[in-house]
Amino acid sequence: MLMPSIQRHLLVWILGALSAGAIVLVIVSYFVALSEIDEILDENLKQVALSVASHELVGRGIEPSVPMMAAPLADLDFAILSWTSDGRLAFSSDPRIVLPFDTVEGHSRVQSNAEDWQVFTVRQGATVVQAAQRVAAREFEAAEVAAKLVPVLILLVLLIGLLVVVALKRGLGPLKTTADHIGALTAQSLEPIPAAQMPRELHSMIRAINRLMQRLSEAFAVQRRFVADAAHELRTPITALKLQVQLLERAQGLGERASAMVDLRAGIARAERLIAQLLALSRLEPGGWRHEATTLDLGPLVRDAVVRLSAQADAADIDLGAEAGDDLFVHGDPEQLLVLVNNLLQNALRHTPAGGAVSASATQAAGQGVVLSIVDDGPGIPEAERARVFDRFYRGLDDGAAPGASVGSGLGLSIVKATADRHGAAVTLGTPPGGRGLEVRVAFPPCTRPAAAVLEAYRQAA
Repeated sequence: MLMPSIQRHLLVWILGALSAGAIVLVIVSYFVALSEIDEILDENLKQVALSVASHELVGRGIEPSVPMMAAPLADLDFAILSWTSDGRLAFSSDPRIVLPFDTVEGHSRVQSNAEDWQVFTVRQGATVVQAAQRVAAREFEAAEVAAKLVPVLILLVLLIGLLVVVALKRGLGPLKTTADHIGALTAQSLEPIPAAQMPRELHSMIRAINRLMQRLSEAFAVQRRFVADAAHELRTPITALKLQVQLLERAQGLGERASAMVDLRAGIARAERLIAQLLALSRLEPGGWRHEATTLDLGPLVRDAVVRLSAQADAADIDLGAEAGDDLFVHGDPEQLLVLVNNLLQNALRHTPAGGAVSASATQAAGQGVVLSIVDDGPGIPEAERARVFDRFYRGLDDGAAPGASVGSGLGLSIVKATADRHGAAVTLGTPPGGRGLEVRVAFPPCTRPAAAVLEAYRQAA
């Protein structure tokens, strides 16, 4: 469905309002003219009646036994009648007009032959004179006055409509200028629209568009940086895979071939892990992740993550444990929070030597939200590097991985930080009380406890 034109919409409303105003003006003009005509002609009737009453014939009191009737010349809208005091008609200007006898002086409205007449009655001695005029004649005069305004108002409406069209074209010109400016923007050049020379009414819209352009520019910059970083980081594992394939091809005996196969599988696993982390990070970019937030218990999620990685910890001779109860509610996306916990645990396992320990805990801070803590007894992270470990692909001067552990991609803590930011959580790095290793704390904002019925249904589903 096509959206209506703003110009056409405004024009229709303005011309409609003008036309309605013109109609109202004509109607008002009719009634004003009718009122003025009534006032003028009522005064005329009064003067005529007084003049006839003071006529010499009437003044002498002549009372003919037979009424004097004037010969009607045409259908007149005006009539004069003279009566004796006892109600006998003495004179009539038009015998076809019959008005009721009335001795009450002043203006009145009567009906004769199904027509309304405006009558002025005057009493002069023994004579009563009535001057009358058809009301329809007055209404016709008022209608003529109003009708003369109609063509003038039509021309006025058309002229104003033309001026409105010109004004709208000039007034909406800045919109076209803005549209042309937006149409000229590209993904490589999202310059803000200058608002200084635009009408004030457009400033709020232009500011909103400029903010959108800024967000798009930042998103495109992040995307370009991400693609460049991903391409750079994928080049190393792909090159390693090529070399491992070549070594496998050149292997002479079964031992060399088996060793090459082990290296190739490890290289493929590293590439898969890197790609999975890149995909996870891309979903955390602006517009790349639909936040399906809900209220969930973080305790079962932490315990489940520990169970899944227990085999990997046993193979590395690392004591992996969890201390997380129930009713530790946070507001967030379960899938993304599981990625956060998994990355923290895998990072701790990779940097913990054989015989070491990694512990995961989730507690409810007094008056605050839930705090997730992952502690290992590996080499830790020097304080000078803690501010940079959340940067993408940063591995530090000394990766600190345990002997035999796979080399990290430098994305784990970046994913943790991005996920925490999305959930309004704060990530801090510290040293455990023993003075060795690393403690990562994720403090979530307070979350409203679910109602009892919802909580029971949640527990049954879990």
